[in-house]
Amino acid sequence: GNVEIVQCKRYQSNVKVSSPDMQKFAGAMMKAKATKGYFITTSDFNSFAKAFADGLSIDLITGRKVTKMLNAFLDLT
Repeated sequence: GNVEIVQCKRYQSNVKVSSPDMQKFAGAMMKAKATKGYFITTSDFNSFAKAFADGLSIDLITGRKVTKMLNAFLDLT
């Protein structure tokens, strides 16, 4: 079957996920032979991290998006 992996980073709102973080995650995906990755942060992603992930099978999920997803899932809206 397909292998999917998740990386979670708890950063303060003024610290964004960077390209080196994304590069390490992509390396972990390759090692695990993952077909999909989810990178979740309580903060956000800088432009270099977004550019690195663009075109790869990595979903970038911010804290705001997690909140929206949970609200929808739990029908809290």
